Amino acid sequence: MITAIEALRLPSAKLTDEQSEKATDVINKIDAQVRMKMTRGGLTMILNVTDQSVLAHVAILLKQAGWNPQWMPVHEQSSIRGAQPKHVGFQLTLAPQESAYEAAEQLVH
Repeated sequence: MITAIEALRLPSAKLTDEQSEKATDVINKIDAQVRMKMTRGGLTMILNVTDQSVLAHVAILLKQAGWNPQWMPVHEQSSIRGAQPKHVGFQLTLAPQESAYEAAEQLVH
């Protein structure tokens, strides 16, 4: 069985330049929202991104930065009765990891 490390080295597992740029844009949007709307419990926001590779990369970066990201699909109802809802993005709920709370408290005291 191929290992996860080997699989991530395959050409098909690498982000394209466009995906890398999109991931950077998403991280910048998240950063701006955190700076404006952060609460003790975190925040929730809608991202109009459907590319799973971009979201996987963003999730890794968020975890490395001390966040617990949770993703829920967002669907748009069709104006045509009986039509399937269209997937338009994800709702991101972002909360600090427990270690971040502990470290922040130590800085205060």
